[in-house]
Amino acid sequence: MKYILPEYEEYKTIVNKMSVEELLRTVICPNIGNDKTVLHNNTGSVFFHGEKSDVLKKRIEYVNKNRELPAIIATDVEGGAAGIIQDATHFPSMMACAKADSEELAYEMGKISAIESRRVGFEWGFGPDIDILGNYESPVTSNRCCGPDYKQDIKIAGAVMRGMQDYGLAAAVKHFPGDGYCRYDQHLTVAENPLPFDEWMNTYGEVYRYMIDNGVKSIMPGHISLPSYDDIDEETGLYPPGTMSKKLLTELLKNTLGFEGIIVSDGTTMGGFCGYLNYYKACGRFLEAGGDCLIFVQPDDMFYSEMKKLIDNGYLKIETLKNRAYRMLCFAKDLKSFKDESEVTSEYAKKISDEIVKRSIDVVRDRKNIIPFNIEKHSRILHLIIGNYSSVYDDKMTDEIKKYSDYVDVLSDPGPDGALAAVKNGKYDLVICTINAGAAYGTNVVRLHGPVARNMMSGWMRYDTPVIFVVKGHGYFHKEYYAIADTVINTYGTTDVTIGFLMKKITGNLD
Repeated sequence: MKYILPEYEEYKTIVNKMSVEELLRTVICPNIGNDKTVLHNNTGSVFFHGEKSDVLKKRIEYVNKNRELPAIIATDVEGGAAGIIQDATHFPSMMACAKADSEELAYEMGKISAIESRRVGFEWGFGPDIDILGNYESPVTSNRCCGPDYKQDIKIAGAVMRGMQDYGLAAAVKHFPGDGYCRYDQHLTVAENPLPFDEWMNTYGEVYRYMIDNGVKSIMPGHISLPSYDDIDEETGLYPPGTMSKKLLTELLKNTLGFEGIIVSDGTTMGGFCGYLNYYKACGRFLEAGGDCLIFVQPDDMFYSEMKKLIDNGYLKIETLKNRAYRMLCFAKDLKSFKDESEVTSEYAKKISDEIVKRSIDVVRDRKNIIPFNIEKHSRILHLIIGNYSSVYDDKMTDEIKKYSDYVDVLSDPGPDGALAAVKNGKYDLVICTINAGAAYGTNVVRLHGPVARNMMSGWMRYDTPVIFVVKGHGYFHKEYYAIADTVINTYGTTDVTIGFLMKKITGNLD
């Protein structure tokens, strides 16, 4: 059932008595980070970064201590709560959940994320990511979404969203009008969704319509333009990002798709937002375009003074600001009215995560049919590591291989000549090559870069020794190395059981 923001008449009176500064505080969600001074600013929402649950719980309790209007406590929830709550259940990724292809497991993942988040004090989770990975070189989407099939977004991300909200954590699906086809990174610049509008409606439009019809409470627009639908911005001569487009937020999202919940911006410090317009004008444009809440705004004196100037010159209407403040107060009361005290045991939560990991390990290519590979105690194995050596993962991978063989050597980024020298003399029975490449904003595209990519030269993978490429962080390595990598296994992220299941997959022992 579609979510309709509840109306609380008493808040209309409160809003009409608020000063401009109080109104502005109500519509922002500052990033707490390590800046504890922000805790004292009485903003309508606050966003917390990662800590252990006991630390977060104390800080959240402190935020709402002695407040007449408690703040909404928000954070990112993508692929589980462990990205923020360090001791929460660790799930591999949204794409792993999609590869597991179970609506029931996806729902349980959302449910567990909600219960673990609510236990600490969170009420608003920015996720799941419902982008569509139409361009596998999309800079930051990668494993964060369900992949290239919009129907998996509906099935899997939809189940995650329902699980979150059924157990009291309001979801904010993202990033409208949609990442995943974009060539550029909205953290750095305005990204552009290139789809023709009819194709957009038949993919992204279907996903957003499903989420809206099934009750999603908030939507996060990205700093992403949609030229096939939008108009050139008269102020800049460019297509505006979704966060500043009235045509996208009001006409398309609200009027056409029927969304009546809360619109929360993506980060206001991102280049696609404050690099497009002056920071304060961008904040004003977001509110006027139809947005309700600005995240990562720090409530300093300059913010208040510059926003007041925008109100004085008519760039931001006071009526708009009052409406957005009223909506946020109503949203806060709605979220805080949730009283369910459901619990979930750590054993059950881990069982769900482990099942997702087990089902998602994916042999995406095996041209020579070498999997399963029989590794015996006398087998000679080379663990070749390429890119961004990770002691936690790579050492554990080596240790796991040693459970199967007494003869394991390790090379990390030896360069093409070093890799060739190790392989061409037939010293090894098998090379297991770990590829470390993952999404991280500012890297342009998700792939091996620079000198580490040169490890793929010299043809060392074309000698008699079979090679299994294992890719943990980027599900599309096999696309770039189509002619080079004959056998590729993807794990779509890692948990503490991933490597064990991976080796069972390689050796044919995974049930």
